[in-house]
Amino acid sequence: MRRYLPISTDSFFDFLQKEKVRVLKNIERSPSAKAKVEIIKETEVESVLSMKMDKPLRTLGIREGDFLELGDSKLIGILSNQRDLYNFDVIFEKKRDVKVGSRLSVRKAHSLILIELQEKAMKQFIDNPMYHYSILREVVLRGKTMQPKEKTFVSKERSFFSDLELNESQKEAVTNALFLSHRNPFLLIHGPPGTGKTRTIAELITQIASNNQRVLLTSHTNIAVDGALEVLIRNHPKLKDEIIRFGNPGKVLSTVTDLLPRAKDGKRFISNELKTFQIVGMTLSRLSLKVYHDKLSWSLPSYDWIIVDESANTTLPQVLMGLMLSPRSVLVGDHMQLPPIIVSKANLEVHESLFEKLIRSYPDRGVMLNIQYRSNEKIAKWPSYYIYNSKLKTANSVKNLKLELHSSVEDEFSAILGSEPVIWVDTKEKSKQEKWFYGYGKSLCNDYEAALTIKIAKNILELLDLQNVSNKEELLDHLGVICPFRLQAAIMHSINAKTVDSFQGRESDTVIFNTVATNPHIALKDIRKLNVAITRARKKLIIIGSSSLCTSQLPHYLSFYNYIKQQCKIVNSHSISNLGMDEVRDEKKRILNLSRKPEPKIRLRPYRTKIPRRYVVKEEKQRRYSEFIDLLNQVKTKGKISPAQWREHSSQWSELPQERKNELIQQLKTQLKEK
Repeated sequence: MRRYLPISTDSFFDFLQKEKVRVLKNIERSPSAKAKVEIIKETEVESVLSMKMDKPLRTLGIREGDFLELGDSKLIGILSNQRDLYNFDVIFEKKRDVKVGSRLSVRKAHSLILIELQEKAMKQFIDNPMYHYSILREVVLRGKTMQPKEKTFVSKERSFFSDLELNESQKEAVTNALFLSHRNPFLLIHGPPGTGKTRTIAELITQIASNNQRVLLTSHTNIAVDGALEVLIRNHPKLKDEIIRFGNPGKVLSTVTDLLPRAKDGKRFISNELKTFQIVGMTLSRLSLKVYHDKLSWSLPSYDWIIVDESANTTLPQVLMGLMLSPRSVLVGDHMQLPPIIVSKANLEVHESLFEKLIRSYPDRGVMLNIQYRSNEKIAKWPSYYIYNSKLKTANSVKNLKLELHSSVEDEFSAILGSEPVIWVDTKEKSKQEKWFYGYGKSLCNDYEAALTIKIAKNILELLDLQNVSNKEELLDHLGVICPFRLQAAIMHSINAKTVDSFQGRESDTVIFNTVATNPHIALKDIRKLNVAITRARKKLIIIGSSSLCTSQLPHYLSFYNYIKQQCKIVNSHSISNLGMDEVRDEKKRILNLSRKPEPKIRLRPYRTKIPRRYVVKEEKQRRYSEFIDLLNQVKTKGKISPAQWREHSSQWSELPQERKNELIQQLKTQLKEK
């Protein structure tokens, strides 16, 4: 049996070194510009500079929410409140001798500082053990055997919990978290899709605040932080004055923007120190900048508790930056959904999150939320059985959720769009996968399945009377289209198709999952991607794919197909016609920018080195001279000029102005056409 702990620290340092090399290459290509400081606004916790650029922001590849690097001092800020192409605000953690009227160089700040901070956190975690995280250090670096967890008493009194609708597993998670101590420093809340992780986090924060203790809520995404704070202020408006949210106003949910710090002339002035707030919310990247600017320190515990949401999607070095700020840590996530995104090459150990390592090594330290409130029972049944060992139950309120589509005409889509919650549309007889170079590597597409998916999606939108809705977020709430390959998603952009990775964290009434491949493919081998695709659906799940990929090479697909065959419904696609295949093929060609050749000879990368102008000019001159000599030789061969005239023209070419050269070439072309 494989051991997940202790970790090999060398693997993580090698990975961070590769990340630094990758980012440095991007920095070398990044342009810079000059900007003038016009206004400085200050709060007790942040500085806001209003700036004016000497060139449009788009020339730097910058958009709202990006990190900026100002001047030679590497002052790091966040672009906020972009008013037009030239004027914007930058939020800084601290001001460093910046004056109104000064001009600073500006460029997009790459994640080099964040990587260096992860490296620094790893080194301190290894070399300088502090009391408040000493037990966690022994667990991670030495695989320490922990004492059996003490049984905690889950209160049966409804008055103990502020949220009266919590189920027993949610209450158990909150209670276990409240009993954390120095000797029992961490708890793992395993939350499968739709089990109310956000609600549980909000209840835990409420309980901590009621004990006059401080808590830091963090995650690698803004939406996870904002979701819990949104529930918190909705259920407990009195706690609003005890909360501060650090983040870019452009990326924070509108419902929690009042929690952001403001300047003195703004709506909300922060008059106290950062440490006086009981509840603090920010992303892990923002948290690392607080450490970079000495607002927080890993040497002393800054908070009584830290809660890390979506910790199963976060790399170990990232999550350590947060855990080292508190003696008690609550990690919330689901290791059976997507793992951390790793760009550089790294071994398997780096691809696993700390959450996964801990819950597999210390299962008694985890609490699983076991009731899902999202999907129809038939949609959730197979993931519960095959992935969660039949531990995941469906709440009575959603057991019979169904999509009501009323059509007055019986047609070829009636069997697909009927009342059955789970449908597999088998394309075995007609679909064909194709492999193309796209982006950084090869990707698959399937013209027939793309056309079929678009047709079904448009039928659903028409029956829901949503075909004219332009708001993509509103449409996603009703219909989500997912596939495992980026090229196929790009071809189906007209119905807002997304990859599995980009759809995690979302949910829709109806989900269409297009498998694309017709044979077992490496991109389909990860069971976690199938789990995410299935569990996004609330009322109806439609799988569009060939049954030929359901073999022993993909046992999870084979099991899922057999489940649908026995308990749901399979429809053959051979009767469906008029799919608009030509439009799909034209869109594919447009995206790939290819001729009719089946395989491109040159791989186009998104980043191309710019050729210096002097080389372009030189190449153009050589081409024009070659064209001139070729024409001159043809005219001479036909006897239209003498050898003496040929020598005269060829010797004078370099001295002629550009206009005369063009005229001479045109004259030669005219002479060739004359009989």
